[in-house]
Amino acid sequence: MRIDISFKIKQIILLVLLLLEFCVICKSATVLSAAVNACQEQCNERNLALPLERGETSWRQEWLQKCNFQCRVKSCQTGCRYLEKDASLVIPTTSSTTQAPDESTAEPTEPTGSPNTPKECLSVCTSESLAIDSCEQGCRAVFSQVMKQLQTIVNEARVEIETADERLKLKWMFSESNLPTVQEVAAEDVLWFAQTRPVMGSNGWRWSALPMGAFRNGSLSSEVVTPQESSPNIQIRLALAYHNHVVVSKHVHYQTPLELYPNQISIEKSMQIDGSKQLVCWEYKGVVTTFQLTLSSTDGTEMTKFDLGSNSHCNLFANLSSANCCNLKIEALDGEGKILKETSTNFTISENSESSLSDKDLIILANATHLMHFPPSVDYVMEQPPVVFEVPDLLSEGEEITAISGMNNHRRLLVGTSKGNIFMVDPTKNPNETSKDERIFMVRPTKENGPISYVNYDPVQNITYAVEKEKGVVRCVMSKECSLVPNSDQANPTKQLVVDSINGFIYLLNTDHTIKRSTLWRLNATAPAEFIDLTDISGSIFLLDLVSQKVTHKDGEFTEVDLMRSYYNRIFWSRKKCGDTPNDEICFYSEKSSNETKEGDLHFSRYLLTQKFMDFTFFKSQKLSKFINSPPSLTLLCTDSTAKLQWTSPPLLPFQGKLDPQK
Repeated sequence: MRIDISFKIKQIILLVLLLLEFCVICKSATVLSAAVNACQEQCNERNLALPLERGETSWRQEWLQKCNFQCRVKSCQTGCRYLEKDASLVIPTTSSTTQAPDESTAEPTEPTGSPNTPKECLSVCTSESLAIDSCEQGCRAVFSQVMKQLQTIVNEARVEIETADERLKLKWMFSESNLPTVQEVAAEDVLWFAQTRPVMGSNGWRWSALPMGAFRNGSLSSEVVTPQESSPNIQIRLALAYHNHVVVSKHVHYQTPLELYPNQISIEKSMQIDGSKQLVCWEYKGVVTTFQLTLSSTDGTEMTKFDLGSNSHCNLFANLSSANCCNLKIEALDGEGKILKETSTNFTISENSESSLSDKDLIILANATHLMHFPPSVDYVMEQPPVVFEVPDLLSEGEEITAISGMNNHRRLLVGTSKGNIFMVDPTKNPNETSKDERIFMVRPTKENGPISYVNYDPVQNITYAVEKEKGVVRCVMSKECSLVPNSDQANPTKQLVVDSINGFIYLLNTDHTIKRSTLWRLNATAPAEFIDLTDISGSIFLLDLVSQKVTHKDGEFTEVDLMRSYYNRIFWSRKKCGDTPNDEICFYSEKSSNETKEGDLHFSRYLLTQKFMDFTFFKSQKLSKFINSPPSLTLLCTDSTAKLQWTSPPLLPFQGKLDPQK
């Protein structure tokens, strides 16, 4: 009796082991089989089994005459199995020369297959009893399911990194729980790659193939050696190629030991900005404490010498003369002042004409109900009052103008109102000769909005920014939509803003006299998060160097400043009150320099206006800033009547804002 029991126990144990082995075998085939099952279930949906023809918006009944709905479901489910037809799963190429069906036998209204369908799918879907477009839907659906599972697998990979002899040794590994799935995938004709790239820079991903047979024969790891990147801070990820498609893992950051990088310094950019300014940017690899810059004339006379911090990679030289200019030496120093590396460059300053006043330029003033203008070249004592623009039909009853901004190179204004409207207005057009639609364009209509206290225009992106009082920043894409980014601190709402559209930043001034800076954001972005803190700036004017981000105080008696604008290096500003008489409640000034004196010898002029104004701006022509690099390449494709121009994005300079793709 005991022998029988023992024998039965052995049989049970053997059966359990066989079941476990069978389960492992079953599990090893789950990727494709699970994808096929999910695909065939989806084929019961009308959108998959009966696809719309390109350009169609509804289904046609005649599409079901040759193959009814159940026939189409079957066709779709047949396509779901196309990967099973080829046991080797060789990576197929797409065919762009697939022969079209014979027009004499094809149904004229029946949708046909795509010319880019893989050959393996076509071999399954060309049966006369199948609807080819429905079958192809199944092919695409099962392939999508497989790629989703491959993505899940690749995300499970982890990597160990070693550095030696200016190379990276990457060891990719999976855990034991992933063994059956990884073995099934690796057994197919797939390709594995390690991808690396510098965190900062314009280089793309470097593809380094893992050895053939990676992760096969029970192996859960594979190694590959790649060259070091140009920067010590790099990103690394694993890629899997299958049927001409690629899935990648989440990238990991890795800091290469700096001692493996020899100190290197090179000039990255040197360009003249205007008639007296030169921008120089450099790139440094290695550990540095200070950069020492020495600028001298061509005869060797030292013009200036100063130090910059290790985070500086650009400097803007101003007030340069075209005579004997210039030699520049940049030295990288360690903490003890020892020179680690140095480089030099020379440049000349061409006598380009500086931006100056034009007879067509105008100062625009706005009171609550009217827009007025006068040329900025007039002296502060006005013989005639400003001319009023005739802009009827602009404001509704009880609505007032609260903010204006000129659109450079356009004879148009942005006008914000007390009801939250934003208009684009062409005040130069005669209202008796043009319609309202030709003169006034609604950028942001009223939707129970608060008053607009400030408005600014970004000419690069053709986007309007505005401050909605007590609420936040409004961003409007012309002719499309507007969005509101609420104030992050309700106790200190945004008061004013300015857009540096060339370098990609927006600056916000809060009521507590602090300044926020953010890269230009997308419509659905959250509030800006990068800050520049300036304290005690009430009633003063500060200058911010856009290259070095250095803040300096503007010399002069600028007190209780309310509004301020710059115009060709000339500042205009206003104050709430400048005396005890009623006329001293209209305080509008500009700084002027005498042609007979050197630059910097300025005096203030007060414009004697007879009525108050809410805001002011300019009509002015503006040249494209040279801070923008030229595109590195252009491509022109021409036909007999059309042409298509493509270009690669110009590389950004170190001080320019990088758009966060997650925003």
